[in-house]
Amino acid sequence: MATYSYVNLELPEAGRYFDLTGIAFDLGQSKDYCEKYVHLMARIASPEPVPERDFLECISTLAIVKYGRCFKGGVRRKTEKELSQNIPKDKIEFHQHVLDVRDKHIAHSVNEFERCRVRVWLNPEEKGRKVNNVNIELHGLIAPGPEFFARLSQLIDMHLAWIKAEKKQESAKLKELVEERFSLEELYSLRPEAPPPLEMHRAGKKRKWP
Repeated sequence: MATYSYVNLELPEAGRYFDLTGIAFDLGQSKDYCEKYVHLMARIASPEPVPERDFLECISTLAIVKYGRCFKGGVRRKTEKELSQNIPKDKIEFHQHVLDVRDKHIAHSVNEFERCRVRVWLNPEEKGRKVNNVNIELHGLIAPGPEFFARLSQLIDMHLAWIKAEKKQESAKLKELVEERFSLEELYSLRPEAPPPLEMHRAGKKRKWP
């Protein structure tokens, strides 16, 4: 059986392909979490105990954050703009709603989905009227309903279809570029390189895309 090998190259011309690949990864994860949420909510409606219900907020948050990071700026801004321009007109309002939920409900505290009231505890009348204690009553939305995530999953499918076609074109262009710029002798003399380490102390540093 033939064994294929690979080598690594640094090509600034691959920037758009990088963007498309990263966005597709984020959207794919978002879709997975959307489907998990819908499935889990369907199970919760049954009489059987569902231990995973404790993860509902985690799953919903990840689905929305992973989607939102594809459209909230950063080094992939140019490709994100292209992706946004390809959203069908009848889906734009829902797309913006998802981003608003990400911004208002998840990213920022004290939003429209949180309500606090003063709760005054009163003594039983038979023990004499008086204020026993005062504290805060907090009401909040944990996550949108399963319909929200079903619609988001369908929207992601549209994005991924566009990205798949664009990646195919970028791959063909890069193959042509590599064949023009490098000889087969040069390519076969190279060795694959391990990816650079991802170090947490770099979290505060800005990233520049090729």
